[in-house]
Amino acid sequence: MKEKLELCVERLADKESGIRNNALEMIKTEVAGATSSMTSVPKPLKFMTPLYEKLTGIYNNYKSEDRFRKQLANLCSVIGMVAAKEDSTDMLDFCLKGEMTELHQWGHEYLRTLAGQVGIEYDKRVEAGSAVDSIYKIVDIIIPHFIDHNEEPEAVDLMMETERLDKLINFTNERNYNRVCLYLLSCSQYAADTEEMSNSYHTAFNIYKSQKQWCDALRVAQKMNNPDLIKEVMEACDNNLTKKQMAFMLGRQRNPFESEDDEINQIIAQEKLGEYYKQLARDLD
Repeated sequence: MKEKLELCVERLADKESGIRNNALEMIKTEVAGATSSMTSVPKPLKFMTPLYEKLTGIYNNYKSEDRFRKQLANLCSVIGMVAAKEDSTDMLDFCLKGEMTELHQWGHEYLRTLAGQVGIEYDKRVEAGSAVDSIYKIVDIIIPHFIDHNEEPEAVDLMMETERLDKLINFTNERNYNRVCLYLLSCSQYAADTEEMSNSYHTAFNIYKSQKQWCDALRVAQKMNNPDLIKEVMEACDNNLTKKQMAFMLGRQRNPFESEDDEINQIIAQEKLGEYYKQLARDLD
């Protein structure tokens, strides 16, 4: 395998496009097969590590902006995961120059490492006042993969680092919304400032509301002590029993919310709380 990979790298610089493409495909097949489930550095990556500088040299010397160069950039990005210098962002730099449609084939560990470099690069660009659109493209590719593979914390962390929490709702559904919101609410306790905390709460509120989890949405609105959001979720709820349950939650917190329904107002004011407890005791026999 070592000799085969070395020969393929040599052929990447060949003048014949057919030979170049065949060599690239052979390397990609070996590396992609090894990185799909990675617990330690697999042999193809170990053998390619000493060839990393040669590989990047071939890329830099290849001037034609075609598909081959973009696929070669992808390969340099993957090898850079283990071969590049520790503090460099070569892996991300080559990824941005390559075809972003192929990112998933390199495996989960590649995407996790890439996500770490995305956060660092985003901070650098924001400080320098540079454009971050290309960073957002990578984020939009990585997030669905994390969500689909039960890696909600990594997805939320990446959205926080790139200041795109408001977009998280686009990637949630009935299967994952609860884990996403629980992690968001946990993170809010360690927020650096009130704005970051508010963003976490607002995102969790919007996700709960989109999934029609009215009681959870109300709980978040009460945490924020936001009368507008409380009113919004109370008016959005179309189930009368659920609305009564929410009224008990508001009454428990002595919330001054006023409804057009007199029964709801009585529950919030706790006017008949004793009667409700007696009714509950009778129902429980």
